[in-house]
Amino acid sequence: MSMSARFLNFILALSLFLLIGGMFDVAWAGNNVRIYDTGTHYDVWIDYEHGATPRQIGEEYGEALRAACPQFESIFDSYIAESTQGSWLIYKIMLSRVKKIRKQLEPQYREEIEGIASKLSGGDDNKQGDGKLSADELFTLNFMADIARMNQCSAAAAFGNSTPFGKTICGRNLDWPDGKGNQLTQIQSVTTIRKGRQSIVNIACLGFMGAVTAFNASGVYGAILDSPTGRKYSAGKKRSYAMDLRQALEQATTIEEVADFMSDEKKEYPFNHVIFLADPVRAAVLENNISGYKETRRRELRTPSSVMRANAVWQIPDAIGTVNCFCLADNDDNHLDPSDWDRVRTAQKQGKQPVRCDINTPRWLAMQQQLKMVGPAITSTGMKQVMSEHHGNYPGSLYDGDLYNSYTIQSVIFEPQSFSLEVFFRPRNGKLPQWPSYEPIPVRW
Repeated sequence: MSMSARFLNFILALSLFLLIGGMFDVAWAGNNVRIYDTGTHYDVWIDYEHGATPRQIGEEYGEALRAACPQFESIFDSYIAESTQGSWLIYKIMLSRVKKIRKQLEPQYREEIEGIASKLSGGDDNKQGDGKLSADELFTLNFMADIARMNQCSAAAAFGNSTPFGKTICGRNLDWPDGKGNQLTQIQSVTTIRKGRQSIVNIACLGFMGAVTAFNASGVYGAILDSPTGRKYSAGKKRSYAMDLRQALEQATTIEEVADFMSDEKKEYPFNHVIFLADPVRAAVLENNISGYKETRRRELRTPSSVMRANAVWQIPDAIGTVNCFCLADNDDNHLDPSDWDRVRTAQKQGKQPVRCDINTPRWLAMQQQLKMVGPAITSTGMKQVMSEHHGNYPGSLYDGDLYNSYTIQSVIFEPQSFSLEVFFRPRNGKLPQWPSYEPIPVRW
């Protein structure tokens, strides 16, 4: 790039910073990290294009966190204490899992997180519920999808003949326990990591460096969802799939490249999962079954033309969807939540009324019903209707097929062709409105 072109890019970036700074509170502005509080979420800008190392980026981000959100440590520390039920034993087990996964983390990401931790107040002192975040506890935030699980989330996309102009439109709901103090809703964020051709945008929360709902500068999009089979947990020699998805998106220009990276047999993960993938003209689902009951593990990309198992019929052409189960023929049939099925057996043995154990089929059917209603030409408005689906006056139970439900933290509508991004963020008071209200998020590289 010529010197004049670089200067022009600098002027454009500076103008954008000034524009955004006039719209939102500039909570922190450093050389490589900026954070804006928009009122619904934190807008985080991380810039690698001035030569900063991962450690330097982490240290500056740590300073930014303390300045922009002084309560960040106490918020997440209380979430950890709540998640471990105040149990010292559960807390120690959680940290043990974190330390095992941390060993496999790529050096550049480990240095980022260690840099952040170096500016927080917890140091290396792990104390449950002390209002501080130690380095291990910050890694706990970043490995949350790898050490704990909630069998929720949904995603869908329409493309080709199912959209007005043949371009992909994605919808994705992130469902996760907010916390009794609405902790997670208070630290939601959209993070742009500016890294030339490796630039990505991630919708998650402050301090989280992996990919939850993310896309890159090539318009390749990825979102993680849980998919349990009930197998025994093991963190030994396992990797973080959220951190690996970030690496895949930073390197890839196609859906297949992301899928190949994430389905590599050499990469072992502690939990089975699915990754929803899209680009400007199509979408697919990677079913990453790494510890299923089948003799041969199934790690394969599902497309609209894939052969599905009998009870996973899909009837929407030029569209694809997923909830928290595998759908490929010959893959593990885990549409019944294994942990719920255990509770059903226990209730039956005790002579009690069994609890419901299928959170997937009702949502799978509701998703298709909604896509049919808003089709045959599905627009972004139609996709919002799909992801807003719920049966009662307000979002309720997953067992009733509510895609927008009591656990929904974020709902994301994204068009890879135009980088049009709209997000519903659960309000910071934790109260879900009857219908989600989506706000446009400017994408800037």
